Amino acid sequence: GFVQVLNFGKYQLLKYTNRTVASVDSIVRGFKRYYFADVINYFIKSNDKVERIKKLNKENVLFNLPSSSSYDVWIKENNINFKKEKDVVRFINFYNSHLSDLISQF
Repeated sequence: GFVQVLNFGKYQLLKYTNRTVASVDSIVRGFKRYYFADVINYFIKSNDKVERIKKLNKENVLFNLPSSSSYDVWIKENNINFKKEKDVVRFINFYNSHLSDLISQF
């Protein structure tokens, strides 16, 4: 397995890929066919805390980012699809760049 850091900043999206050898029975001649299968898990890291995201979707991603619901307008304007890795990275980068604005509100 290996981990990729998909963005940098206070909040980071991590992608853990575990590659295994899987097999399937072949109908022809009764032998097994082997292939590589990837199991991918995503995590959000902030400071020293790493939280697993069960499924890449809006609810799970925003749950791990405090006060992220205040960016709903930006999310709609930029057509962010939280099922797509590149869109999640785009949003987290935007979120990281506006953290100072968010902190100053409190």
